[in-house]
Amino acid sequence: MDGDIGAGGAASLTGPGQVVCCRGRQWRVLDHPLVRHALAEFVSGFEDPTLQFFDAALPACRRLIDVGGYFGMLSLYAGDRVDEITLFEPSPSHQAVLRAHLALNPGVGARTTVIQAAVGAAAGEHELFRKGFADSGASLFQVVERQGLLSGACEALVPVVAAATALAQAGLDADTLLKIDIEGAEYEVIPAIAGLLRQSRPFLQLSFHPFNLVAAGDAVATNLLRLRRMVDLVEALRGYDYWYLPMRDGWREVTPEQMPGFLEAYLLQPKAVARIATRQYGFVESMGFARQRLDLPGCRAW
Repeated sequence: MDGDIGAGGAASLTGPGQVVCCRGRQWRVLDHPLVRHALAEFVSGFEDPTLQFFDAALPACRRLIDVGGYFGMLSLYAGDRVDEITLFEPSPSHQAVLRAHLALNPGVGARTTVIQAAVGAAAGEHELFRKGFADSGASLFQVVERQGLLSGACEALVPVVAAATALAQAGLDADTLLKIDIEGAEYEVIPAIAGLLRQSRPFLQLSFHPFNLVAAGDAVATNLLRLRRMVDLVEALRGYDYWYLPMRDGWREVTPEQMPGFLEAYLLQPKAVARIATRQYGFVESMGFARQRLDLPGCRAW
């Protein structure tokens, strides 16, 4: 399976593919073991909160900026509802599948700009680490926490673009849905673009990975690191009037006046996370942030 992509790259990923039907949307993907595995998770309900936020925000958007695009599933899901897509993905193995998927969906592909780079607080180069071939959790962090501490192998030395510059060049504005899923790098990127977010006011769908932050030393040092990064994120995101948190029984809406209670009842409480050894403080879900109230399933005030 590894050699199918690694040896031939995107050129070896040919064929008519298979049709995906999801929440009334339809697109084509490769008929390949790696893609079948990713697709099974995508339609399993795991991504439902992200898809629900997309459905609520996209009617007000003409642009999607997908930071951490993986195999391009979310961009393909949104593809017929926006005029343009900019997709950032640094992994060579992910890129091969992603470009094949855009070729299978030429209507979306023609409106998509793919940037083969990671997004960071500053420009440069960085090793990209993975725990397995075409790992959806590939990250800029070599040591991460799963059931214990896990050290990844270097997949490649990848370019890193400065987030504020790259997003401005991609046209970030109030008519944009900005999706960020970058495996822990969000703790540097979001504070670096706080001013741009306040100015542009895009809809933001953001995934959090505190368990990818591991400090040298002991568990106390790691928890303190994660708490400091959480505080930085809260401060950077306070420009949004509406925060949306998915819960088992529906969404919760957090407004500025509800923030003190939210901080105490959610952010500062340890929470269990699937496949992670320790309970996590701070954000652990994928959340949505908006400048206006959105209609989300089962949504009520915090």
